[in-house]
This record gives sequence, structure tokens and C-alpha cells, in this order.
Amino acid sequence: MNRSKQKRQEAEVAASRSDFVWLTLQSAFFAAVLEGGILLLVLALGAIVHASPYLIWMLPLSYLTFFAVVALLIAVIGRISPRPVSPFGLAAVLGFLAALGPLCVLQPRGLHPLAILLLALGVATTVARTSRARSGSLLLPVRTLLVLWALVPIIAATQVGLRAVERGSRPASPAPSDAPNVLLLVLDTVRAMSLGLYGNSAPTTPEIERLARTGVVFDRAIATAPWTLPSHASMFTGRYPHELSTGWDTPLDEAFPTVAEVLSSRGYATAGFVGNLVYVSRNFGLDRGFQHYDDFPLSIGQLIVSSSPGRFVAAATWLRERIGYHDLLNRRSASDLNRALLAWLDERPRRPFFAFVNYFDAHEPYLPPADLARAFEARPGERPIRQWVTPFLGMHAEVREGWNLDEDQLANGHASYEAAIASLDREIGSLLRALERRGELGRTIVVITSDHGEQHGEHGLIGHVNSVYMPLVHVPLLISHPASVPAGVRVAAAASLVDLPATILDLTGSSGERAAVLPGRSLAAHWQRASDAAEGRPALSELEAGPVLRDWYPVAEGSLRSLVSDRYHYIESEKGTRELFDLLADPQEDRNLAGQPGTEPVIDDLRGRLDRTLR
Repeated sequence: MNRSKQKRQEAEVAASRSDFVWLTLQSAFFAAVLEGGILLLVLALGAIVHASPYLIWMLPLSYLTFFAVVALLIAVIGRISPRPVSPFGLAAVLGFLAALGPLCVLQPRGLHPLAILLLALGVATTVARTSRARSGSLLLPVRTLLVLWALVPIIAATQVGLRAVERGSRPASPAPSDAPNVLLLVLDTVRAMSLGLYGNSAPTTPEIERLARTGVVFDRAIATAPWTLPSHASMFTGRYPHELSTGWDTPLDEAFPTVAEVLSSRGYATAGFVGNLVYVSRNFGLDRGFQHYDDFPLSIGQLIVSSSPGRFVAAATWLRERIGYHDLLNRRSASDLNRALLAWLDERPRRPFFAFVNYFDAHEPYLPPADLARAFEARPGERPIRQWVTPFLGMHAEVREGWNLDEDQLANGHASYEAAIASLDREIGSLLRALERRGELGRTIVVITSDHGEQHGEHGLIGHVNSVYMPLVHVPLLISHPASVPAGVRVAAAASLVDLPATILDLTGSSGERAAVLPGRSLAAHWQRASDAAEGRPALSELEAGPVLRDWYPVAEGSLRSLVSDRYHYIESEKGTRELFDLLADPQEDRNLAGQPGTEPVIDDLRGRLDRTLR
């Protein structure tokens, strides 16, 4: 009798464990389908979803990981509790979470948190009642559930395989045998004034300075916008932001061709390698013309942040503080991107290449390696920032203007930033040496620039996307190519990054074709002493009012337009506010000359140039 009772108890325990497994698999699958369906609906309504192309299989695996942890915790509680947790109770808990996670996707889009909670509770009640009515049986048969989960690794293997095929894809026709390679390195969020190349006394960029001795440095290169998407779009199309479709939630459309498309049509092998997984991802249209575009990583971190629960855990500041981890879970470091680029170069068809790399190492949160943090006396773990979650990133750092920062906090943030730049510079040096060992560097046009800068207390501001002052729009620009670019030249005149596509096509011998498809003027005119480049052309920057505004943001006055000439910086807002700075006498922009006696002719001239540029 005792043996029979023991067997019955063992059978019940085994059945209970089986229920836990199948309920976990079922709940994770339903949650993934629900969140995926919501995201498809959001896409159908025309909104942007910051999603990895691997979401179709990472989403269910991310949910499975989360639900497995929850089920395990419930099982442990059941073992130590006088009353074990029934399958009905487990079904209710998992049903609640299976609804809560996907519905959270709608919270930033207007669904009230209380409504989300009530809907999730309603789902949990329904699931529990259904489970009890079916005597604990699953909503899906076990065989069906196994087949559905078996599709996940099949889809994953297929996508990874297609990525490998894409990496070695060939252009339609070969480029001329003497055509040079092009390497465009964009240092996301790196301002010119923090580089030794532009007078910074800190040793931030010895490798870039070494390369600068072989090429041309532009002392006053100006980005077309103080944030990532429109600036990159201008560098790719030769168009100003007001001409393009790009916006806070609007990708680059196909209205204008890109430099990658033109070079690809000429037989170049083209590839992009991306660190900024929000505004430089393929979701925002910047991948056009690239035969291989390497953005979202195949990583555990990316898998975790592929679901709402994963992003919630990743954004838990209290957890990060306890474990001492503050980075983005899916951040791609410069060394990661360099490895991916070199692997692609080794696999590509033997023809000239156009490679674009977006480095994200100097973007918040600034987390340089320990040796450089010590060298710059930075404490990167002590960050005066507030954490917030962004879709499909997991954690991002919102820099807080207008709060009380003492001088030590400001100095530490600045030191951490410059140490991060030094780390990036070190990796760029490693990449250039690797290209030299492969025999590629001598026949490669190397362009190093940035999409925008960063503020560290200037004008009482921190971060970017809030003004068009020089710390945000003045960016580094260096072009090196022994065969076509003179060594050791510095250009003092204002130069706009909107002219980069024209410059690249000019240096690759495509100037005739370029004139027919891409606008702009080649910056080569500056070192060729062409007459139309003698003074330089005033450089336009634009900033549209965004979704996150603070009263102290200059852009709170309305959209901003900025024009930088060889001497002056003129800024006007949508509400009519004007600022004028003499960059030769006042490079820190401490004195606004607008309204001062004798400045009206200067303002009238710059306003006229601004109006003509905006037409």
C-alpha cells in the first residue's frame, strides 16, 4: 500500500513537472506571437519599429528564457511552500505575463499603464478558467507545440546562412581595375574640439593625427544636423535635411540616390558596419546601396532585449548598479566592427570596395577601458545620468540638462568622454595597420569624420539634439589618399559634410556620372585651389523640434537653422530669435553679437545666404 501510494505521488510529481514545462513553452510562444503581431500592426500603421532582422526567432527565444526563469522560481516556491503551486495557478501567472509583456509595447504609443494592467489581468483570468475547464490540458496539443518550437532553430539557421551569402555577394559588373577603395569612418558623437588634431591638449587621437600627416584636414567642417539620422543621410545623398524625408520617426526614403548606390552600380563591393543600432540601422533606410549591411549583432545581449520583459530587466537601474554593469546589452564596440569589416574584406570579391563604419564607442554611456580611464582620470561608473529604455536597445542613457551637476561631475563626464575617444582612436590605428598589412591602405581613400558633436556644459547644455552651437555641429574631417590627396594640408574655410558624396565620387573618378545623380561640390577644390572654393561656402545645419523638449533647450524656441561662414556663425529660430558669433574673436561663442551696433549688414548677408541655401 505504501509502495503504491509512493508511486502515485511520484507520478503526480512527474505530471506536475511536465505541466510546468509545457505551460512554459506554450506561454512563451503565445507571448512572442502576440508581441510580434502588435509590432506588425505598428508597422502597418506606418510607425518605425527598431527591430533586429533576427526578431522572428530571437523574440520567442527571449520570451522562453524569461518564462523559464519565472516557472523555475514558482517551482522553487512550491517546493518550500506548504501548499504546492497548481498548474492552474501557474497558467494564471504565465497568462498574465504573456499578455503584460506584449501590451507594454503599446505604452509609449499612448496605451495607459492601468489599461495594460487590466487587460493582462483579464487574460490571466481567462487562461486560468480555460485551463481548469480543460482539466489542466494545454490550449495547443503537445505535438503542435513541438513543431512550432522546432521552427525557431530552423529559421535562425536559415537567416544566419543568408547573412553569410549576403556578405560575399557580388556587384553586377566589375569596377575599373585602377579604381581606389573608399573607407568612410564616422565617429558617432565625436566633436572636433576634443581631438588633438584640433588643438585639444589631451592625448585623445595620436593615431588619427598620424594619418592626418598623410592627407588633408578641414579645420571647420560642419555637420548638417546635430543628430545622427539626418546627418548620415546628408553624407550619403548630398542633400540637406530639409530636402530629405528623415525625421524622428521617419526613415530615409528612396527619393534620392545614395553614394553607395552609385558606387555599387560602378562595380564596387559595398558594405556597412554599424554601431548605432537606432538611427543608423537598416530600419531607417541607410542601408540602400550596400550589398552587405551589418547592424544588429548575433549576441546574447541582442536576444535578451528582443522582448519586452528582456528590455524591462535590461533597463533596471537598481540591478545594473548592484552588478556594476552600465553598458548597452547589444553595443558593438569598435573592435567588434573592425573584425567584421576585415572578415568581409577577406571574403569579398576581388574588386575595389566602399566600406562605411559607424563607431558608437564615444556615445553615452561613456565607458572607456580601464587603462584609458586611469590615464584620463575618469570614473566612468559614476555617471550623473538617468537610465531609460528604448525599443530594442534595452538600456540607454538620457543625459539630463537643467539638473544640479557640480564641477566634479561635469569634469568626470568630460574625462570619460575623451577617454572613450582615445579608445576609439586606438582601434582605428589597429584597423589602419591591418589594412596596411593586407596591402590595401595605399590604394584606399580614407575619410574620417563625425555625424555630430557633444556638449559638456557649454551654453549650460549637456549631450546633443538640443541646439546648433559649434560643439554640436563642428566635426572632424580628414581625407587621406596618397595618389590623389596632398599630404599635410589644412583647409581653414568652412566645409559642409553635404559635399562628401560629391568628393568621394570625384576622387574615385566618377565626377561625370556624379554630376548627373548627386548634387554638391567636391571638397577637392579646396586643395586644388579652385576659384569657387577660395572663400568656402557657408555651411548649413538644421534641427527640427523633437519629441523630447525641455524648457532650457534652445530648440524649444522652435526649429533652428545655422549657417557657418569662414568667420561667423549665425543662428535663427523658428520664433525669430537670432544669434551671431564671431568665431575668430570668440571661438567659444560666449558673446552674442546680434543686435549690437554694426552687425546688421553681417546678419542681412548671412540671412540672405541662408534663404538661398534653403530654397
